Amino acid sequence: MADNVKHDLWIYLLTLECLVSAVTAASENIALSKPVSSSHNDYGGVPERGNDGNDNPVFFSGNSCVYGKNTRTDPLPWWQINLQSQYCVEVVAVTNRADAFQWRLHNFTISVYTEDPSTTPTAVAKVCAVYPGTVGSGVREVLPCGSRVRGQYLRIHKNEMLHDDALQFCELEIYGTESSLDFDTSLSTGSFFSKNPALRLEGTPLSDHVGTPIQCGSLCGQIPRCFGFNFQAGLNSSKGHCELMSNPSSDPVHDPSWIWFDKRC
Repeated sequence: MADNVKHDLWIYLLTLECLVSAVTAASENIALSKPVSSSHNDYGGVPERGNDGNDNPVFFSGNSCVYGKNTRTDPLPWWQINLQSQYCVEVVAVTNRADAFQWRLHNFTISVYTEDPSTTPTAVAKVCAVYPGTVGSGVREVLPCGSRVRGQYLRIHKNEMLHDDALQFCELEIYGTESSLDFDTSLSTGSFFSKNPALRLEGTPLSDHVGTPIQCGSLCGQIPRCFGFNFQAGLNSSKGHCELMSNPSSDPVHDPSWIWFDKRC
């Protein structure tokens, strides 16, 4: 039993590593040169350094790193980027400083918002990743989102502050896909689905339902294991038969009577 668990864990980690490598190798860094802001900056560590394409890990001579201390209004310093469009964020990579104070990049959270949390205090944070440890000196840490999250604003903030602490990093990259307007949207969950006519994902459904595509998308959006749904329209109604699916590694097959709705985020 123990050997089987170790084998499954090894397969999972290998698959995750391949996924991260594929996304970061094939995708465009959507963070590059987008508008940014921060709760505080000093010593020349302005927020624009965090996504200027310069990942030099030396703070002063490299002119490359962000610096932000805690303040009375922001006891946990943050850095934020406006992606200028809605994206399904999949992977974030952050590069740590290497010349001094490397330990400062520790215990932080990366969250995604559909509204600007700086101007809308009620904006809901959708967590991409929580990093409880300390990033190594000069290391580029690649963090896949635990679940694909959709939004326009991404924020990294510290979860705790130690003595002489600060939010410091030298580059933050974001990889994901734009939420196109032709995606079908589940209003109740904010999930986005791409519509693929004449295709059906094979396999055993998580569950079967009768309803409209929006209703099926709402159900799928509430289930983390649901990666999309097959929909077959009824003859005399907008409602039809939908199958919630959880086997994303399979490829949809041609089937003229079905539509495959792929959950993007």
